[in-house]
Amino acid sequence: MIHSFVRTVLVLIVSVAMFPVYLLLRLVTWSRGTRISLAENYSRLWFRIVVAIAGIKVRVIGSLPPRGALLAPNHIGYADILALGSTVPCTFVTRTEILRWPVVGFILKSLEQPAVERVQSRDLKSAADSMGAGLREGKTLAVFLEGTSTGGDRVLPFRTPVVQAAIDAGAPVVPVAIVWSTTDQCMDLADKVAYWKKAHDFGPHVWDFFSVSGRLAVTLTFTEAIPADFGDRKKIAALARDRIMAITKLPAGETLPRDPESFA
Repeated sequence: MIHSFVRTVLVLIVSVAMFPVYLLLRLVTWSRGTRISLAENYSRLWFRIVVAIAGIKVRVIGSLPPRGALLAPNHIGYADILALGSTVPCTFVTRTEILRWPVVGFILKSLEQPAVERVQSRDLKSAADSMGAGLREGKTLAVFLEGTSTGGDRVLPFRTPVVQAAIDAGAPVVPVAIVWSTTDQCMDLADKVAYWKKAHDFGPHVWDFFSVSGRLAVTLTFTEAIPADFGDRKKIAALARDRIMAITKLPAGETLPRDPESFA
């Protein structure tokens, strides 16, 4: 458990030291485009430091996406955010509920994070306009289109309203295949890395994750961008999902996993 303690303390120290600097830079930045770039690059730097502290090895395959793209990765758990965020300057779409959390909510709002209320299509449709506006501004948005994290044993259907926002904004969709691995043959990745069932309590899960993270590696495969004019939202979402399943070798899942956690 000493690894968990040391890594947690280091992450807290880095976060406390970095965030005031970001706020100061944000206060003196007037251009909207520069603010977006500042938020994305600050986030990537923070994620890179956290990944380094955690001892996670990140391998990247393929070309990094252009600015203003919609990233569509498969979703295993919050660790995906660490890996992807350390690689690409991007903004993650999160739940509105998280923006109401003390401290964390303020930080996410400062980082220009868009949010959705719930995973149901009607709520995603209501958020699609703001996401489309962000894409037109040049934001690179990362959205877990499965709508929930999984145990890493399947790829759920991709929800399409956000894809329509990318089409309307003329933004390309970039499927990203995320595959976690470990040097410890006895480790259960579905339990240690994935955060996907109600039996997982966030605080203890993060503590446990930091205790094993030094034995973890993740491969991010960025596939060719799907242009906005490729087809309708269902066609683009289906192609993105098919590409990810082909790379991860995971089967299609037509139902939510057991006791799922909600969006992102």
